[in-house]
Amino acid sequence: MAQVADGIPPEDDRSVRFRVLAWLRGDFLPASFEGLSEWEAVDVPVEVVPPGGGHVLDQLFPPDDALNPLGVRVERRFSGDRLEGYRLCASGRVGIATVGDEAEDGLTATLVVRPKVPGSSLLRMLSYALVPDLSPEHRPEIEVKDAPTISLIMLLYLLRLRQLVEEHGLQRAYIRLQEPLRGTVRGRYMLPTYLQRYVPRGAAHIVPCEYWELRVDSEPNRALRWGIEVCRLLARRFPPPGLTRAVEGHWDALARHFARIPVVPYQAEQVRRLPRSGRFTPYGPVLELLEFLLDHVSLDLARGQVRVRGFAVEMWEVFERFVVNLLASRLRGRVEGPQVRLRYTVQGTEGPISGGNIYLDGLAREPCVLVVDAKWKEGILASVGDEGNGETLALEDLRIRTADLFQVVAYGCHKDVQAQAAVLVYPVLEEGAVCRWRWIPDFLGVEGARPFPVY
Repeated sequence: MAQVADGIPPEDDRSVRFRVLAWLRGDFLPASFEGLSEWEAVDVPVEVVPPGGGHVLDQLFPPDDALNPLGVRVERRFSGDRLEGYRLCASGRVGIATVGDEAEDGLTATLVVRPKVPGSSLLRMLSYALVPDLSPEHRPEIEVKDAPTISLIMLLYLLRLRQLVEEHGLQRAYIRLQEPLRGTVRGRYMLPTYLQRYVPRGAAHIVPCEYWELRVDSEPNRALRWGIEVCRLLARRFPPPGLTRAVEGHWDALARHFARIPVVPYQAEQVRRLPRSGRFTPYGPVLELLEFLLDHVSLDLARGQVRVRGFAVEMWEVFERFVVNLLASRLRGRVEGPQVRLRYTVQGTEGPISGGNIYLDGLAREPCVLVVDAKWKEGILASVGDEGNGETLALEDLRIRTADLFQVVAYGCHKDVQAQAAVLVYPVLEEGAVCRWRWIPDFLGVEGARPFPVY
């Protein structure tokens, strides 16, 4: 039973769970819930969860990513020492997830966490981040009005897969097969198996053989087929309703190509090991997108059944990919990233003390060495009040954090980088946050030091 305060009568946890799920579904009036945006916090009405019932929220939103893909946290609201209620806090993940267990409660809710950018900007970000080579004729097929993140990613995968099939077809590969043949031999005769398994049971006429055959149901094609099935599962499980029609329409166009390829579950780690050279070179961009899809979907595979728990994406990861791929398109591919790993050591008076790795969002080597750092979470700050504490630097009527500047300068001065300048990239989320002063000629301003501009 819940521990309650201020004379609120106790009630069983099941009643509280039902109210929470009804509220999340929008079925608990007059208290309404319209979803969350990334980093947003929403107070849970006390009519839904009274003080003392927070453990029910903790059970619905546990710290385990497999059970809580969106990473929603439960916080307590206090007035002094008095517990007033609870709030749900979104993280930097966006997407969609199932809350509750239908087998246990007979009721679930679908929770959506929206990105802080509008649909058209989100589509542009996802396109550059995930499929910069998607052909122009396929882009108009994506509807972006109020489209959730998952639907855009699914459609990008299916459209890029259709482009691969239309331009290159599905590539066949040699597959090693074992087959018991009757009265004939193909490939290599498996004598030990024949003597141990077939002869003792009076089946000497059956000859086990091992051979290689050029077939379309190769590992890469099976992985692509599993990606289609994941998209179909997600479309059936989550809104909007029109998504199912769109996904099934793409499947209709692809079905004849995949007719002889079985549905076999794959994990992202397995996709990473698939070939992307030789005849499978054109598969590279699609397999990379499939990796991204499988890395961020939460599935339960048990007893031959597939249950979808949700799909969640870290927006900073999308923003990094977007920035690096956009710069690479302008600099003819001469940009490394995202996640360029560099080693560092901390030196003491008697030698190295410790070490570790740092990861650059992007690194341009030509025409000059530039460090690229993408900052998604908060962006440029509005200038409010006296900010003379040294934590921000004024640019016109806006401010940026000096910690961002120190970080990018430190990266640029790394012994393996020795950059001439750095580029800090922030999202513009409102018109008033557009900065016209585009660069800081010398952030550190040390006399006699080499100038290090930050753009």
